[in-house]
Amino acid sequence: MLQNISESERWTNLAAGGFAGFANTLLFYPLDVVKTRMQVEEVTRTSLLTILRKGGLFRGLSVSMLAFVPNWALYWITYEELKVVAGKSTPLVHMTSAVSAGVVTALATSPLWVIKTRMQVEPATPGSKPEYSTIGQSLKKVVGDEGFFALYKGLFPTLIGLLHVAVQFPLYESIRSRLDETPTGSINTIIIASSVSKVVASLVGYPHEVVRSRLQNERMRVSFRHNEVRRATKMVKKMVRNEGFAVFYRGLGPNLLKTVPSTVITFTAYELAKQKLSEGRTKKD
Repeated sequence: MLQNISESERWTNLAAGGFAGFANTLLFYPLDVVKTRMQVEEVTRTSLLTILRKGGLFRGLSVSMLAFVPNWALYWITYEELKVVAGKSTPLVHMTSAVSAGVVTALATSPLWVIKTRMQVEPATPGSKPEYSTIGQSLKKVVGDEGFFALYKGLFPTLIGLLHVAVQFPLYESIRSRLDETPTGSINTIIIASSVSKVVASLVGYPHEVVRSRLQNERMRVSFRHNEVRRATKMVKKMVRNEGFAVFYRGLGPNLLKTVPSTVITFTAYELAKQKLSEGRTKKD
């Protein structure tokens, strides 16, 4: 049975999701930079200190804000809408809603993730101007040097990586419903459910992030006909041959240090913002 979601509820989900993305990015961005660099290249203590001295831990913050805020806003509103349309709450509904929302946000925000990766991994060379200094200049450079479809590098492993949310969201919803039967859930319940589901999902889906970061950082021209599936397969084989299977979990430590607390912040911020906005809407009505 189909159900309707009101316009005000849509705006509530959108605003709460955007706020969650903003809080996540603002608090945990430096760890995201370290994780991305470790996925793409070897990071030594010396190189990490160089990044720190040159302010590299905040390179690409603007594009990350521009990516994370609409990403989470779009993700949450799509996820919630699809759950309501399904008319029931089951693990299968949560899984399909999570994956479908992931496809929508991946297609909409892929160019911003490519630019973010380029900004984060570009070496901080003394006396030289960064090639990827602003969002506009970075977009122009990528499209000019590599073609429009370069903005969608890494899209294939991103879509494969939706296995991550296919695990995370049903598990999150299941833990929440088992620990707390109230509609909104207590903060403690949200913290436990979001952290446990994130750790499990990360262990399952992390390898795709490494492959995606490598593809996004490739400097080669691509066209619509370019087969990213073949390119990703070739890259995976090369990584295994040259670096071993452990490479697919390179950066997992910094990733968990960032993503578990950031997921807790994101989910808590979303649920609390949604609750407060809903209360405010009810008072007006």
